[in-house]
Amino acid sequence: MPDKTTTNIEFIPEVDPTIKDAYVHDELVLFIGSGISRRLGAPGWAGFADAIFEQLAYNPKSEVNHNLLNQIKNYPPRKKLSFALELAEGIVDLDFERAILPKEIDTGSLHIYDYLNQLKCNVVTTNYDNFLHEQPNDDSLILPNLSEEESKGIGKREIIHRRSDINGVTLNKDKHKIIHLHGCLDHNKNEDLVITTSDYLRLYEPSEDNNILKFLRSLFRDGPWTILFIGYGLDEMEILEYLLRHDSNNGENEEAIIDRFWLKGFYSHQEEEFNLLRTYYRKNFKVKVIPFCLDKNKYTQLDLVIENWVRKLQIAKHSTPENVVHLVRKINKDG
Repeated sequence: MPDKTTTNIEFIPEVDPTIKDAYVHDELVLFIGSGISRRLGAPGWAGFADAIFEQLAYNPKSEVNHNLLNQIKNYPPRKKLSFALELAEGIVDLDFERAILPKEIDTGSLHIYDYLNQLKCNVVTTNYDNFLHEQPNDDSLILPNLSEEESKGIGKREIIHRRSDINGVTLNKDKHKIIHLHGCLDHNKNEDLVITTSDYLRLYEPSEDNNILKFLRSLFRDGPWTILFIGYGLDEMEILEYLLRHDSNNGENEEAIIDRFWLKGFYSHQEEEFNLLRTYYRKNFKVKVIPFCLDKNKYTQLDLVIENWVRKLQIAKHSTPENVVHLVRKINKDG
């Protein structure tokens, strides 16, 4: 199959110059969704909700049966999770870790984290898992000739998961953090995770004292940040649309500089859908949709795009002559 499609959707799109410039100047923020974890076998929101309800259905203490599971099968995941926690309260101890983490990790997709975790920039995620905490595999390291101290520092980020630690200056103190907006299994042990509808309403409650909203204003409006959304599908964009609505400048200036980007896969026959989404998100949320083509490799193509982009970002930021020669040779070799 040729490396070019008959549409404007490329298999590996170019890194937008704004993204590259932001990374060079320590102003890039990765916003990571569940699509990245799903590459390793973790469930999406629908799968997570079903797994939680199945724990209730198979527990003898619970009155949940398969008839109820069938009746609510088409309900939105957030609503199903709210039901599950209400039905389980005081009766069943739900195991969120078992529902979220894959039983067997797809080791062939591990390298997407090996590459993402080499980028020295802030990361914001709505995921509960800890894959972003891992140290990259030595075989995947892009930058050669690093000192031992520099090598040890790759992939190490400060992990922030408590709501009290997330505020308007969280990103400014150190530009190498992972901020778990909705909690983290590795630290919370099921406590303080934002799962149900009421959890969301409390977390994003409009209030001058709400530090989460101060953080969002700093991220999307007041700060110097360029945002790259990775691993988000249309089913998850609802929460991002909600977050982006806290930008009071949305829709006021269609010619404003775009500093929010959404990397999303499309099949070549979906070009009309891509054009609709591109216009919608640019006009309403000042987000530029960057498409990549799924025709050859389906969602495995995301791994290849991330690898290519990380290489190019590292070249831009660490462009010593010796490193550039090594990286260019490697890129040419790998295609």
